[in-house]
Order: sequence, then structure tokens, then C-alpha cells
Amino acid sequence: FANLPRTVFLGDDAVLLDLAGDFRSFSGKQIQGARMLVAAREENGAITFAKLVGPAADVAAAAASFTAFCRSARTSQ
Repeated sequence: FANLPRTVFLGDDAVLLDLAGDFRSFSGKQIQGARMLVAAREENGAITFAKLVGPAADVAAAAASFTAFCRSARTSQ
């Protein structure tokens, strides 16, 4: 994991995954040529993540907003 891209999520270091390909959700919805961005972090044995998935062009257009959201998200005190 050390060589993966990083971002800030919930106020701490997180892995930023950028995946592309055909996507099928658990409900069966399919997206050909999809892209998924995932920010994920581990704390105390639990993994918390945020994801953005959709047609590749739509995700590309929203990528900066997604990473800005991840940087701004915080846990409650």
C-alpha cells in the first residue's frame, strides 16, 4: 500500500484508488466503460471509505470535487 496514491479522508491519510472498466452493482445495474474513485482508510481494524462511480467521463468531470469532499470530511467528536 505504500506506493499507492494518497489523499486526506476524515482528517487522516487515506489510499486513493482509481479503477476503470465495466461495472456491475450489487443490484445488477451495469455501466460499460465505468470509472470508480475510492478513498479508504483504516483505523482500529475498521475500514471507512467513500466512492464515486459512474461513466468514465462523468467521474473525470467530478474527480476534483470528490477529492475536495474527501479532504473536507471529518469524523464527529
